[in-house]
Amino acid sequence: MNSFLAKERPAPEQVAPYLRIAELQEEAFHEVYAQGMKDGTLDPSVPEETMFSVVFHMMLAAATRYAVGLVYLSQRGSDPEAELVLLENMILKEFST
Repeated sequence: MNSFLAKERPAPEQVAPYLRIAELQEEAFHEVYAQGMKDGTLDPSVPEETMFSVVFHMMLAAATRYAVGLVYLSQRGSDPEAELVLLENMILKEFST
């Protein structure tokens, strides 16, 4: 999607549904961020906007890769959903205190 947005420069009304999804995710993230600041589990030196952008873009990129099949799948089997949860935990661990 980001490649499309950068290359094609669609009209704002065409991009509105995509941006609304990002806004909903940002709103949900804000609640988690606020709780993490309150209970001291998140690193206060990282601004909320930066943390959200990193988490959102990394998870979006990973989910996109899984959705289109651009991932290594072991012959012994794998669990893409579990791998996404692990990735999310790894990203969030970077911001934890």
